[in-house]
Amino acid sequence: MVKTIFKEKGFSEMREYIENLKNESKLKYITDYYPDINIRRFAAMHIKDEEILEDIAKNNENYSVRRVAVERLSNQKTIEYIAQHDPNKKVRQEAVKHIDDENLLKEICNNDISKDVRKKAIEGISDDNFLRNIAFDYTDYFKEFKIAQHAIRHIRDENILLDIADNASKERIRVEAVKNIENPEHLKRFAYSDIPLCIRWNAIEKITDENILTDIAYNDSSSSIRCCAIEEITNENVLIEMAYDSNESVRLTATPKIRNEDVLKDIAYNNSSTFVRKAAIEKITDMEVLEDLEKDTDNSIHYCALRSIQNLNYKKNYKKVWFNNDDELIMTALNDPAFWIRSQATEHINDESVLIKIAINDSNKYVRTAAIHNPYLTDEKFLIDIAYNGLTKFERKQAVIKITDKSVLEDIVKNESSKLVRKGVILNPNFNNKDLIKDLANYDHTIFIRMAAWKLLNDEKYQSKVFAFFGKKQWDS
Repeated sequence: MVKTIFKEKGFSEMREYIENLKNESKLKYITDYYPDINIRRFAAMHIKDEEILEDIAKNNENYSVRRVAVERLSNQKTIEYIAQHDPNKKVRQEAVKHIDDENLLKEICNNDISKDVRKKAIEGISDDNFLRNIAFDYTDYFKEFKIAQHAIRHIRDENILLDIADNASKERIRVEAVKNIENPEHLKRFAYSDIPLCIRWNAIEKITDENILTDIAYNDSSSSIRCCAIEEITNENVLIEMAYDSNESVRLTATPKIRNEDVLKDIAYNNSSTFVRKAAIEKITDMEVLEDLEKDTDNSIHYCALRSIQNLNYKKNYKKVWFNNDDELIMTALNDPAFWIRSQATEHINDESVLIKIAINDSNKYVRTAAIHNPYLTDEKFLIDIAYNGLTKFERKQAVIKITDKSVLEDIVKNESSKLVRKGVILNPNFNNKDLIKDLANYDHTIFIRMAAWKLLNDEKYQSKVFAFFGKKQWDS
């Protein structure tokens, strides 16, 4: 019968056939033998006869069909048997959801080999003392921590949570208990206590009383605890005072939360910490101030201001649909006073002579680099000249990436002093001297180049070396 159905009916038609089929013996036959597992599960969903469901739940060869049958069972003895004996954890997990006997749930929680089944049993247990014991019995084994964590999250009695938070031997268990405490007075006690910092952090993160948070931010002896409190504070006046604190970490935490532009400008210009200055610059929206900071002698401040300028430019969408014709585009690329506007205009130019003019004459390195990067600039002689004689390493690298002369590429990668320019050779698709690449991967004096060469080789033997040195995350970057 099933074979005939399979030949004559598609998936949708088969579902419709099952929905109208009243003979549950035929439905069971489909759950046992139909080739498509989805149809077999669908058939099981339409069976109501308890004996047939029990037979499927115990004996069907496919766990997902058994699971559907278990979901529809009402006989507690059958459900309990399956919860303890089915070989598949997902079927046992489904059975545990329907068990009424809490003692059996406790037994399963203590003895099942699957943490998922044990966690599902915990969800049906209302005995907080039993759950407390799970937390106190925790070992350092990761799977056991997941069980203990789940038990703590299902404890309803806050006094038991306090007991765990105060007395458990493992710090991470105490942290989990604090995370589930709601009483503000209890949280305040943990926030002020002389206990491990991680417990105090988690208490502070749940406190909403600004007075308590402010007191901790001003007076605690631990800078990390002060920073944790500042993260939760919304009072601008308090944050401004913290931004001028003597502790760099405190200033660095408070500054990004400040909205007062005048305060941010003062910090950006005058703070003694480069990191705090950068945090302020990232919040400033005054373009004139950012352009002034972009001239700072500290390179990290210069680049931070530059990034903020570019971000603001994109956000405000300056001249996005810019130009009515090529002449207007070229005039903007050559003459606009804002370098980021000239740079974006340059990206759209298709006249190579204009691009060369910009690459030689523009006062800003980013505009010159944009001209060199433009795909319409292909003059090999010009690119080689820039590769050797360009004003900055950024322009030179971009030129190197586009050169097709392999002898020039090999000369640069062997003799150039700038690792950034040399990496441009490795990024160039025309550089394919495998022996030279292997030499670079094994013997180059610069890790930066060795990593780039290893990646270019795409060879498992060489990749294993870089994985060993740097890890796959850094390789992929």
